[in-house]
Amino acid sequence: MCIVFRCVKNTPNTTTPKQVGGLGDVVTALGRAVQDEGHQVHVILPKYDCINYDEVENLTWANDFNWAGTSIKVWKGFVEGLETVFLEPLNGIFWVGCIYGRNDDAGRFTFFCNAALEYLRNVSGWKYVFVWGWVGGILWGVLVYSIVLCGVCGGSCISFCVSIIYT
Repeated sequence: MCIVFRCVKNTPNTTTPKQVGGLGDVVTALGRAVQDEGHQVHVILPKYDCINYDEVENLTWANDFNWAGTSIKVWKGFVEGLETVFLEPLNGIFWVGCIYGRNDDAGRFTFFCNAALEYLRNVSGWKYVFVWGWVGGILWGVLVYSIVLCGVCGGSCISFCVSIIYT
């Protein structure tokens, strides 16, 4: 089975000294465990400007696509043994020096979730596992869209809303 973790953070660590939560640790550990069971695992993340990309093995540009009037570069590499796709919208929405803590977080992560779905729409044969942190509580519209997309593509949707109490 091919499983995709679509999330807003993962290792490699940010260049900021303070960890921004445990979602990255969960995605990495769960992804590696599932991969060890013989499944193909991919992680999709925003390409932030505050990530240490020296920790990404074989990071290369793969292609571009357009969504919502924005050109998005697709980068691929390996993070702790997991194939990882970084989506880099050229509108600069993730070039803000941090992952969380801005007044526009909900809009940025909604944009990313939908852009990731658009990326996945063009890839066949996927089963989807959507892992969200606090943003999962506010993205019900994206979840509905995900279910419709998965129905069209024949995939399965599983949503983990971690720390929903903070939404």
